[in-house]
Amino acid sequence: MSSGNIGLGTLALFRDASSTHLVIRDIQNAFEGAGFPHTLESEATSRKPVFNSYINSLDLADESVQRRLRRALAQLLDVIAVRSAQASIPLINALKRDGLTWHDGALDAQAPAPGATTTAPTYNAAPSSSSPTIVANEIEELLRAVPRALRELQPEHRHDHRTDTMPMEDEFDLQDLLRSYLIMRYPVLSDEEWTPKLGDRAGRVDFALRGEKVFLEVKFVRDRNHWDTKVEPSIYKKIEVYSRDADCDVLLIFIYDPTLCLREAAKLERDFSGERGDVRKRWILRTVIAPSL
Repeated sequence: MSSGNIGLGTLALFRDASSTHLVIRDIQNAFEGAGFPHTLESEATSRKPVFNSYINSLDLADESVQRRLRRALAQLLDVIAVRSAQASIPLINALKRDGLTWHDGALDAQAPAPGATTTAPTYNAAPSSSSPTIVANEIEELLRAVPRALRELQPEHRHDHRTDTMPMEDEFDLQDLLRSYLIMRYPVLSDEEWTPKLGDRAGRVDFALRGEKVFLEVKFVRDRNHWDTKVEPSIYKKIEVYSRDADCDVLLIFIYDPTLCLREAAKLERDFSGERGDVRKRWILRTVIAPSL
């Protein structure tokens, strides 16, 4: 597909509005305003949009379809960026991979650098000169330093005891911190990418370094019950999904435990670490729990 065309990877974001902070009504209005039929319907129970067969059957090679998609997504970004600049990041990143930039209320093809080709950026990054294990080691060191970094951001450690400290109340706050934390070291870091389907399910990775073949999944533990009923079961599901992704050689799971409710943290790290896979594909699982006793 030529540079500046919207691909299926970008459209896949709308399968789960809750993961990209998108609001169903905003999506409906944007697509209908661009001339598409009413194709996105809300499920009353889950509040997720249904990306139905009409959208899946769109001819993305048709320039008229591409024009309407660009108009729809530009309108959608205008709306969500006003509400929260952070909420627009997953969609902006996906569009960048399609060779598009958003500014002044429109989507435009990125101007190629002098001497560069005009082909769109590929979904897989160029291979890194560092091995997946080396990169995973570097990221693990950074993850173990997260509690200290958060302490340094508290008012008692800041200049003039400034109080405008970033909140750390849930998984979204943690992802925001890690994104800013990691992108200084890994500029090609991408977030909230889809993994290949397992049966009729597709998973979403929190952060990916596809060139290095290292993925990062982030979990925030509120208390022991939250771990037992929500977080631990979700980790097993994520492991199952990632095992099917050909780009994943190392999966890092970062579990942030601010209340130190996981008293067996060292054992959990061992249980959720080690070589995994089968004869078709081998990969490495590594888990970091911080802070820990």
